[in-house]
Amino acid sequence: MAPKHLNLFAAALLLLLLPSGSSATAVEYCKKGWDYPVKVSSVEVVPDPVVRGQPATFKISASTGNQSVLRLRGSYTLTMKLLGDSNEELTCISFGFSIGFVAPNPVI
Repeated sequence: MAPKHLNLFAAALLLLLLPSGSSATAVEYCKKGWDYPVKVSSVEVVPDPVVRGQPATFKISASTGNQSVLRLRGSYTLTMKLLGDSNEELTCISFGFSIGFVAPNPVI
């Protein structure tokens, strides 16, 4: 069975091009109007603004609805594109990760 793929294009990374006075990082979904089972609640960019030549960290917080949690267990791929002023692709990366079941309390 082929691994499941969850392609999440981080359009929010375009925020690197916003003026430095920006304090909130808005999230836009790739396809407007779609009811994605994974909801992104926030994106944190550190440092904000990003400093040229220095590393930056992007923290994406997301969750699923209660009914779809068990259905979403498995292997996934996250794809991220960084787009410039003229929508030119500056970089595109992809990496795999797994969503599993973890008990909230130890079972004795």
